[in-house]
Amino acid sequence: MLSSLAWAETQAIIAKAERERAVTGLLGDAARELLEHGPWRRTNVVPDWTFALQFSRKWPLRGADLWHLAAARTLQVELPELRVISFDERLRTAAAGEGLAASA
Repeated sequence: MLSSLAWAETQAIIAKAERERAVTGLLGDAARELLEHGPWRRTNVVPDWTFALQFSRKWPLRGADLWHLAAARTLQVELPELRVISFDERLRTAAAGEGLAASA
């Protein structure tokens, strides 16, 4: 699943990498293409507020990462196979602690 927030964050990262010339426009375009047509479904999930409150007290996460963790737990109710994939160490640790981390 790809949330609208994850999509927007990824678009911002691609654009920043292009502005800083860390990637070429061609590579940026390829990344956008993969983001649009990758092996995931889009979702407009609204995280359960209870999960967000619970996780905010348990894990030292930034706002967007807290949102993603709560969204993943919310979706996991209907999709038990759902797992979190992240480059952020704190989010990976929290996801593992909640049984939501992807296998390494």
